[in-house]
Amino acid sequence: LSLFATLFLLVFTTSALAQQRTITGQVRDDVTDEEISFPQITVDGTTVGTVGGEDGRFTLQVSGGVVRLIIQRIGYRSTIIDLPADQDVVDATLTVDYLRVEELVVTGRATATRRANLANSVGTIDGTEINQTPQETIDKAIAGRVAGAVIGQNSGAPGGGIQLNIRGSSSINAQAEPLYVIDGVIASNAGIASAQNELTNAAGGSATSGSAFDQDVVQNRMADINPADIETIEVLKGASAAAIYGSKASNGVVIITTKRGSGPNTVRLAFQGGAFDLSNKLGAREFASPEETMGAFGTLGAEVCTSSPCAVFDNEQALAGRNAFSWQGDIQVSGGQPGSTTYFGSGQWRDDEGIIQNTGFDRQSGRLNVNTVVGGVADFSFNTNLMRTNARRGITNNGNNTVSAYMVYANTPSFIDLRSSVDADGNETFPENVFVQAGSNPLQTAALTDNDETVWRLLGSMNLDLSLVNNDKDRFQIIAPVGVDFFNQNNRIFTPPELFWESVDGLPGTVVESSTSAMNLNAGANAVWAHQFSGSQLTSSAGLGYELRDVQTDRLIGRDLTAGKNKADAATQVDIRENQSKVEDFGFYIQEEWIGVDDRLLITGMVRFDQSSSQGDPSKLFIFPKGAASYRIFEGSDPGNFFSEVKVRAAYGQSGNQPLCDLRDGCQKFTSLLINRNIEGDAGTILEGTAGSPELAPERMAEFEGGIDITGLNDRLTLEFTGYLQNVTDVILQRTLS
Repeated sequence: LSLFATLFLLVFTTSALAQQRTITGQVRDDVTDEEISFPQITVDGTTVGTVGGEDGRFTLQVSGGVVRLIIQRIGYRSTIIDLPADQDVVDATLTVDYLRVEELVVTGRATATRRANLANSVGTIDGTEINQTPQETIDKAIAGRVAGAVIGQNSGAPGGGIQLNIRGSSSINAQAEPLYVIDGVIASNAGIASAQNELTNAAGGSATSGSAFDQDVVQNRMADINPADIETIEVLKGASAAAIYGSKASNGVVIITTKRGSGPNTVRLAFQGGAFDLSNKLGAREFASPEETMGAFGTLGAEVCTSSPCAVFDNEQALAGRNAFSWQGDIQVSGGQPGSTTYFGSGQWRDDEGIIQNTGFDRQSGRLNVNTVVGGVADFSFNTNLMRTNARRGITNNGNNTVSAYMVYANTPSFIDLRSSVDADGNETFPENVFVQAGSNPLQTAALTDNDETVWRLLGSMNLDLSLVNNDKDRFQIIAPVGVDFFNQNNRIFTPPELFWESVDGLPGTVVESSTSAMNLNAGANAVWAHQFSGSQLTSSAGLGYELRDVQTDRLIGRDLTAGKNKADAATQVDIRENQSKVEDFGFYIQEEWIGVDDRLLITGMVRFDQSSSQGDPSKLFIFPKGAASYRIFEGSDPGNFFSEVKVRAAYGQSGNQPLCDLRDGCQKFTSLLINRNIEGDAGTILEGTAGSPELAPERMAEFEGGIDITGLNDRLTLEFTGYLQNVTDVILQRTLS
């Protein structure tokens, strides 16, 4: 029996080897005839494949008979070659994919879909587009490049104040910004206020609520990321596309992928320089005579303007006419071979000088991305990014208080000169603005005030892609990502006693010191099974994830500085405040994706389950479903045809918007406590704001999207038509209780 088994195995093995043959070939560009490095070659209908070398050459073991090869490379249109049984050598060419219809778009937690098959309108931006012109922040790089994405800037100060809104507002009181995912890390885009509004009280302006966390002009944290590191940005625009992210995705999702190295060892250096300039002025009324001024400024106007016509001073230009040199230096290193080890490293130093004195923005960034494959089974990637940013923001933004420049200019005539002069002792002095109550002179404020924000940030991720099964018909993977985003933000505002408006409250001189520590942590595990059958592929995936967001801010406000000392312990009145928010989320999903009919039809179904500590009941599960389909109608590849492809698509999905729990907007679940209160002579604690409801739940958006995509003019033109209908329910509204 043993001899029989041995002979059987020998015959079977010999027969199997006889059915195998070795294919060799090379892949080149069809226009330049240059070698295309690291092409991907797979056998159609199977998971068998290989990756070519740097010179485009490849070797592949295939079965006997006719074989259909699919040859692909990022940036090129894929090609299909039917190889007869008697042919073992392949010379293939690829055409540049100018419209990027072949690119893979990450629409799931662990899966991607070819753009040609997408059932949703997903905006993508290539890294080369981002860096065609110098971009200060990632947000600005998206402006004008994604349909339905509106960029707003709340400040002209360098480095700050960007809001990204996708497909309009979806909430009244909850978050309005999208979810940011960088290399699998759910990254923070928090805007932590510097308490600039505390200066309003010192100036005798409109009183604030006294909270250390009142809104003022803030810088969002996407300003920390170096745009030169970006490979692609994908924008999932609505609930039907972003449902797999559950209760945090009704405002859309921005998925950022940083660069990976490949090819020969390469070092790139770049340097850019220039200057910023005032782009627009509001202007000021000019007066022909002292009598004319009395209608606007009363007798005071006639006392200051003593000639006809009145003098004209350009105080806007004096404030914002700085043209200091700004520059940026970049270094990038990359190399390696796919299937083995690849690496990408970068460093950047950017220094932007603002057009107003004591304003500017600088960023230092270092990145290392490494990807290695072990035994052809385990694909391990490691990404780390260390950043430091410093924003010198001043307090001349268009805030609604009596120390902001344009609130002062609104009541200041053009015939008063606010510029400084040098006295006999060489000291610079500024004139007091007699036309405003606090005597504010924006030129003095800009020259003497410090409003600095320094951030150290570490963003890192690890991902293990374990291929447990990989044969002709099946591929089974376990994908386990872990990511952390930690930053420490320090804000410091110093307004010296000699500022005219500082003495209004009787406490001249103010210093505000803030320290914020924030951490986002996410970890997950995903299983993906892809099965080939009858010219179709069914991809099943499931996964679970845990996320933690923890933010704590400590703030010290000191007023009435002794001898004008620039530190809080020199203040006679000190106010200490702190706030903390901590949210834990858990979720899991199941997704099925089927593609068939010669790769024309795609059908997707998904359901996501979420729970969060920000809800009234943290143990309650909320369900977010999705269904989508697309069908590609081919019109033929004849260059004489206008249409080369038409795709119809439709999708329905639901996603949510979590109840707020952050420093800027408070926590809707918990009632704030004021601990520095005196109640009938005794120290006490009182409630502030509205109590949260035990039934507090995420807002829910249901969206239906449909569209038609047309590719024509021999793949030189693409047209996309999209319509969508959104319905938001369970809107979170604040209610005053009896």
